[in-house]
Amino acid sequence: MIYAPAAFAALAEHPSAVHVRLWAPLEWRISAYKREQLVDRRCAEKALKRDDHGKRAWVKSLYHVDIDDLRLFSSSSTRAASHPAGWSKPCSPPAVSKPRPSRPS
Repeated sequence: MIYAPAAFAALAEHPSAVHVRLWAPLEWRISAYKREQLVDRRCAEKALKRDDHGKRAWVKSLYHVDIDDLRLFSSSSTRAASHPAGWSKPCSPPAVSKPRPSRPS
């Protein structure tokens, strides 16, 4: 298994390659990014859209294909109807321990 944004294009002619496109809806990704990076929604959305644009441009410039063209994949999947297990649970920021005062030498 090769997981990379352009693996489908790099191995397009490989006779035994199976190309699967998996993606999550933007709202799910924003929610996860907010939790992981501890940022607000606007910042998360901006970062994700910038990253998506960069990946699309990189694949287009390198392989001259559109990463969103599902005809290039053997299969594609998204789960827009419900969140995967664990995504609907609220997530609090990680606990931050206070630094201990240093002892005099």
